[in-house]
Amino acid sequence: MRQVSDKDYTEEYYQFHERYTEKEREFIKTRNEEVTNLVLPKKGDFILDLGCGIGTFTIECAKRGAFTVGLDFSEPATKTARRRAVLSNSSGNSEIIRGDVTHLPFKPETFDLLIIADLVEHLYEEQYKKTIKEWYRVLKKNGKVMLLTPNTNCLFEKFPSLLKPLLIVMKDKEMLKHLSSFSYLHVSLKPLKYLSESLKENGFSLMHISYYQIASKGFIFKIIAFLRTKSPRWIKERVESLFYQQISLLAKK
Repeated sequence: MRQVSDKDYTEEYYQFHERYTEKEREFIKTRNEEVTNLVLPKKGDFILDLGCGIGTFTIECAKRGAFTVGLDFSEPATKTARRRAVLSNSSGNSEIIRGDVTHLPFKPETFDLLIIADLVEHLYEEQYKKTIKEWYRVLKKNGKVMLLTPNTNCLFEKFPSLLKPLLIVMKDKEMLKHLSSFSYLHVSLKPLKYLSESLKENGFSLMHISYYQIASKGFIFKIIAFLRTKSPRWIKERVESLFYQQISLLAKK
């Protein structure tokens, strides 16, 4: 298996994510609102968005009045995030910096909330073990961590070949190209049980678990969404576990 380096995170990679965010604007907006409503960022809060990428959650939290620091090791990412923050009129309430998630440049107990979205699957095991200790160090007492990552129990993650025919039917050529070009960047998918245990082992208490879709178009995704909203709780939970591609964990220090 090839070793992933900083150079693999190209401008093309982040340009795709920016286009996808625009393409799925209403869906992305709904997901972001659901995630942020769990942590309710507000004026006076000091938030760190780790592995901020194009700045999605940095901007979302800044818009709600919290001062938010977005940190990413990638120059193309931070460049894109800064531009998007300016366009969204949230740059005055945010700061985008380059940094290493395993050695955070902050004093202990600095932040009220950490948002770690679409990051841990890009980290090797040793990197993850180092960064989770850093989360605890820079978080204030009673502060919270919101962790968002692929759901390894999802059938589309277990059997990626299932997703390709759906994308072909949906005529989503760009997503097909992205998956074939950049899927190797997910160097270590981490199961829910492992994430839960690692949070507890490092001093956090688990508060809430949620599931999210990462696509809204296509007949199969509409059926999945219908089953989630119109079925008894036990069916809803099973549908989410098997078909929803992302999972979030909310934990407290």
